[in-house]
Amino acid sequence: MLKLSQYENKPVSIVTSDGEIIAGKVTLFTPAKDNDENEDAIVVNNSIWLDAHEIKTIEITG
Repeated sequence: MLKLSQYENKPVSIVTSDGEIIAGKVTLFTPAKDNDENEDAIVVNNSIWLDAHEIKTIEITG
């Protein structure tokens, strides 16, 4: 399971489960207990919400 909290406020490159590549800064981390989907989630560039199951890989860049 991904530990998404470690990526908050960091520049990242993400490959989604659909194969889309997203690069940007993680601007928000939401723990599972605060997410309706009952899983951790992040927001990239203040606009792209990703639940943990939608992330295939994530790495810190820069």
